[in-house]
Amino acid sequence: MLQNGADINAALDFAQIARQKIPASPSAADILAWAYYQKGLYGFAADLLHAALAKAPNNATYHYHLDIVYKKQKNRKRLQRALRINPKSPAAGAIRKTLNQIG
Repeated sequence: MLQNGADINAALDFAQIARQKIPASPSAADILAWAYYQKGLYGFAADLLHAALAKAPNNATYHYHLDIVYKKQKNRKRLQRALRINPKSPAAGAIRKTLNQIG
């Protein structure tokens, strides 16, 4: 829903339910974090992404999502780390683009 531009509030509701049902899932944390990001709630998003990364520290997508949250603060270190973890990940092109945009 979040990738297709659907109703963000509905996506947030579903993501919150998923997180409640499977609180140990890093994927559920990532999805809820991305919903919070879409709503502009960057602090909540960052907290959830840190939780996801604690369980899946080598997941390049979670690093990328956290990097996007940090982009508001122009934090390049996490973007560079995500590329080092997996320079061929599906998110690698977007990470490079973001790095170029923030200078």
